[in-house]
Amino acid sequence: MSKSFVGYWAHSNIDKPEPYYYDYDLNSVLRQMDNAEKSFEVVSITERKNGEEYLILGRETNLINSKPFTAQCMFVWRNEDNEWKLLREYIELER
Repeated sequence: MSKSFVGYWAHSNIDKPEPYYYDYDLNSVLRQMDNAEKSFEVVSITERKNGEEYLILGRETNLINSKPFTAQCMFVWRNEDNEWKLLREYIELER
């Protein structure tokens, strides 16, 4: 993950997406969920900045205690120091 990372999470019941940053502890959140799995289906990949960035659109499914929660997602990956790092993500729950 890029040190410049910022993510946005939202759903239909909130007016403004909630941001989270590089220090967001996803592993801790998943441990709180007890039994959670993530999967992702890519819809499209777009090259930007002469191949130094990629924009990926898709659909994420989180299984939490065997119950599916789906979201539309957009991720921006950037090549930093010859390593691919997540720069931004936007997640909109489908509920």
